[in-house]
Amino acid sequence: MKKPFVLLIFAFIAVFSVVFTACANTGSGDGSSISSEADSGGQEQAPEDPSPSSNGESDPIQSAAEHTDLTFSDENLEISFDLPEILKGHAKILSDQREAYGKTVDVISVYYMKQPNQADSDVHIFTIEIMDQDVWQQMQAEGGPLGSVLAESENGRVAVMNTLQSNPFAETDAEYDLFNQLPKELSVISESFHFLPQ
Repeated sequence: MKKPFVLLIFAFIAVFSVVFTACANTGSGDGSSISSEADSGGQEQAPEDPSPSSNGESDPIQSAAEHTDLTFSDENLEISFDLPEILKGHAKILSDQREAYGKTVDVISVYYMKQPNQADSDVHIFTIEIMDQDVWQQMQAEGGPLGSVLAESENGRVAVMNTLQSNPFAETDAEYDLFNQLPKELSVISESFHFLPQ
């Protein structure tokens, strides 16, 4: 009678240790958690994970943005768009503003992160600028390289995307092939971009 009881206790301990080890491994993370650090006046957002930042503080602009897998949505800017699948776990989004022709232009810059938390290795992929229709018309009148129009809102705002002109990596870099296929993958942005209903 004593022997089966001892075996039962050993079996329980073995099962408990397996479950405990599995739970501990799932909590280790894969580097895709959201970041809320500010960088040069902009706001950093990783669109892969909508969970709050680990420090418990919320950025007032960031709290209006939603990040679900590869979808970026911001209520303040009233925009939403999807990112290419190949950027999953490597995308960083910064929001900022600039002046053009006496008006404010909202600037969304998307970067490829070679390694998380190493900003010096980030590579700028594309920029989306949101501006009034008259600002866009003046830019067109100036000539020079122009981005492609993604959408126009009902209240006269225009979203324009500017992308990389060449591959920033050397042929020997691991990212070279990925960036060669990136221009085709960016079509998901123009297909998904839209202004949110007011």
